[in-house]
Amino acid sequence: MEVTNALYSFLSHSWSGLSIAAMVGAIGLLVVRLSPRLGHRWVRFVGYAVTAAGILLGFGAATTMRKVERALAEFPPPGKLIDVGGYRMHIQAEGDAKGGPERRPARHGPEGDSLGLSNQDFRTCHTRPPPEHRYLPAGSPC
Repeated sequence: MEVTNALYSFLSHSWSGLSIAAMVGAIGLLVVRLSPRLGHRWVRFVGYAVTAAGILLGFGAATTMRKVERALAEFPPPGKLIDVGGYRMHIQAEGDAKGGPERRPARHGPEGDSLGLSNQDFRTCHTRPPPEHRYLPAGSPC
């Protein structure tokens, strides 16, 4: 269970693609370096192919990271990040509780929805609270 959580934690970072590409490239270079000891000429070509795949993965990961950063800069999520027990959680509070109850809809998935809905679509899935309520849809911890 802890190994799975560690893997999920690693893969949730935007830089994990670069790390994986570096590992693939390093394995390819290791195969190239060890190929004379193995005595097979084709092993060296396999090593070069794996190294090239690592380089291509690295370019793809870097391109994706740049595009995601641009999209987040151009379309920032509404609401704000708050500290919840050492984790940053995205909260979008609407309405004024005025001492009344707060409504917290249940989270459905990693970003608050399980259907791949945008934030605007997610908000329309729930009924609007009366003015004396406060509506708090929450995203996943960062």
